Amino acid sequence: MSRRPQIILAGVRNELRMINDDLNSKCDASYRLEISQYRYRDAEAAVYDELSNEYDIILCLYHGPKCVSSVTGRYNQFKQSMELLSKTAAEYEGLKFNLYLRSIFIYLMCFVRPSIKTIYSHSLNPISTYAMYRHYHASNPDLQEYVRYHRLTPETFTLADAQKFHIYFTEKYRQTPESARKELEEMLEEYSMEDLGWETEEEAIEFIIATMNVRAITLELELETPGVKEYLLNKLLTTQIKCDQTVLSPRNKSRRSENGVDPLSKREMTKTRKSRSKSPK
Repeated sequence: MSRRPQIILAGVRNELRMINDDLNSKCDASYRLEISQYRYRDAEAAVYDELSNEYDIILCLYHGPKCVSSVTGRYNQFKQSMELLSKTAAEYEGLKFNLYLRSIFIYLMCFVRPSIKTIYSHSLNPISTYAMYRHYHASNPDLQEYVRYHRLTPETFTLADAQKFHIYFTEKYRQTPESARKELEEMLEEYSMEDLGWETEEEAIEFIIATMNVRAITLELELETPGVKEYLLNKLLTTQIKCDQTVLSPRNKSRRSENGVDPLSKREMTKTRKSRSKSPK
């Protein structure tokens, strides 16, 4: 079996150094960015799929010694494309790290070898679709048809639009007995019913309808589009992340009161009031 070609990262070093300088101006020296071959990732890094070794490279945002947010890439040598997936540790969610790292990752793909022509992102939810289309103009034929019909642009596309598009997409590609039968026929061109583990055609069709509906929406971004490199650089430089905020554990986050005051702070205020009430007038 032939080995997949290794992605050469030497061309991204100067760009990454410049981005780290910008990161230091936004945060402090406890934050840094590193990109490396995926097989060299830290064991405790926050990654999309901890058990998989099918990815090629990883971009990590470190806070101190830990990779708290990452984007992983899987290279397709035939399409000259990179599929990206992202993950942020639970206690760092809501700080815009995901958007920031995606911008950096896609930008750096303009400098790797072999050349990357297309970025693929699989959206499992409307928020991902909204972010990829709104911020990076990533699209596919179904989304292009949808926004054209509704006279939308990336600038006017809202999260509500993304939610409506996901409903439209799910309905359009919902499996029917006819589509399931067609998919089964394609499978049987390569395998027998016995190989596939089904005894009857009815059993196979029922299984396909129940389990093989389209779930993710694949969006594409063409890196050879004129001006895309400059657009991505501006996007990552102007994205404001919230690294200066105190990071709370998920447990403490859930214990916030409705008015946003941390329960620990409330206890401190109570102590202060009591001490004041006992102090001599």
